[in-house]
Amino acid sequence: MQKYLWKKSGLVVIGMLYLFLAWKGKRMIMVSGQELVQEPQEARKVALTFDDGPSSDVTVRILDTLKANGIKATFFICDYDEDKLPIIKRMIDEGHTIGIHGYSHDYSQIYTSVDAFMENINKLKNKLKEDTGYDAFVIRFPGGSSNTVSEKYCQGVMTQLAQRVTDDGLMYMDWNVSSGDAEGNNRPVNLIIGNVTGGFKHGRNNVVLMHDTSAKQTSADALQSIITYGKNNGYSFYPISKDTIPVHHGINN
Repeated sequence: MQKYLWKKSGLVVIGMLYLFLAWKGKRMIMVSGQELVQEPQEARKVALTFDDGPSSDVTVRILDTLKANGIKATFFICDYDEDKLPIIKRMIDEGHTIGIHGYSHDYSQIYTSVDAFMENINKLKNKLKEDTGYDAFVIRFPGGSSNTVSEKYCQGVMTQLAQRVTDDGLMYMDWNVSSGDAEGNNRPVNLIIGNVTGGFKHGRNNVVLMHDTSAKQTSADALQSIITYGKNNGYSFYPISKDTIPVHHGINN
């Protein structure tokens, strides 16, 4: 009887510990009814990524929000003028990752051949390094690696590019959470928030696609609510690094 009571009270204590740790945002899993193991570190991670900038208004607003929340993110940039260089330098100084989206975003130019695409990437990569000393290691294909529009200009180019980029020592990063802000300018704030937070999943790196051109004011408006939701639900935010496991789409061309 004493042994039974000890076992029962032990299970109660374990149950209370499980609830406490879950409340603290440290998700635990029960194994064999008694053993507790912690989820892997990446189980609730979010990488916020922003394409097509920098812009003098939306990008700055996004940087301000990230700084206020102590969060680092990743910016996949396009070509920039001299007046945008301070924004680029601010990204670097504040610990964000800068990725290459391309000197040009014109599909009809960049997807005509493997060499045309690599020239487009390297032109911006080299410019960034000359201007700031920053050596970018990650790219994002315009339209993602799964895009099919490239087939209009060169059949099989995405399959070849995925291999070429890797062979050249670069990482390419797609996304698995879409904000939907690419579907139009200034999409409703609540729609963007819902798309992002509804896409968060445990047990994986959640890579969020957003945009920071001047036409995406509501994306900047939605950011604080997205961060607040993530923090309240135990997610941590991180910038893409060389150690990040890449998120890749299925290639369709």
